[in-house]
Amino acid sequence: MRRADPAPVPIGEAPVQDQDGHSVSIHEVTLAIGSHGLGILHVQRARERPYTGQEQQLLATIAAALAVALGNADVHGQIQELALRDPLTGVLNRRALNGPLQRELNAGLRYGASACLLILDLDYFKSVNDRLGHVAGDDVLERVAALVQERVRDVDSVGRYGGEEFAVVLPHTDLSQAQVLAERIRAEIERRAFDLDDGSVRITASVGVASLHDSSIDSIGRWIAAADSALYEAKSQGRNRVSVHADHRVGFPHAAAVRAVA
Repeated sequence: MRRADPAPVPIGEAPVQDQDGHSVSIHEVTLAIGSHGLGILHVQRARERPYTGQEQQLLATIAAALAVALGNADVHGQIQELALRDPLTGVLNRRALNGPLQRELNAGLRYGASACLLILDLDYFKSVNDRLGHVAGDDVLERVAALVQERVRDVDSVGRYGGEEFAVVLPHTDLSQAQVLAERIRAEIERRAFDLDDGSVRITASVGVASLHDSSIDSIGRWIAAADSALYEAKSQGRNRVSVHADHRVGFPHAAAVRAVA
């Protein structure tokens, strides 16, 4: 990081009146790191006590230190954000998904709030890498991630769960709503032709859906396992479909596969 300018530029000092009509003296100093402005340090007091040269130099020193602190905080925030993102697709990484999963799990267990988890896997994705190369495969992953993000709400969390797997955490969403969204995403991936430098790629996806209201779910691990189980069911029934994990404790099959007509 570049060091702060040791002599921040005074913006000005002039007598003005405050809201009560009293005359005050204002001194302002630019907060900057190099040529990058971060803000303004604004100080005021009664006009009868104008700022001396020594006081102005002290304020300049304080402004320089404050600029460095603000700059460090900004960089730290950027580093933290990068640590939570998958470098290829820009969506959350697997570790970062634990945050929204835990938040919705807590809300569900304490207050009965509804939430669902989707796990989406691209079918036969290895063939894309084998036929067109990993650069083309990465391009497809980026575009699928963008497609999924475009179809969800701002409150939803999209993450890359594995190599060609994505997970979506859906707060305040019941099973039927999640199923409709999953089918919509699946159908659009099937319809989409991904035009790449080396040719056009068509691909399909299988999706597993698990509701937090499943009585077997009392931890993040079991929630993920339920969605994984539904995804496995979708794969075993021919791929390119949505499978919903059913609560087997209340007499339903372990998973129920659904396929809407696009």
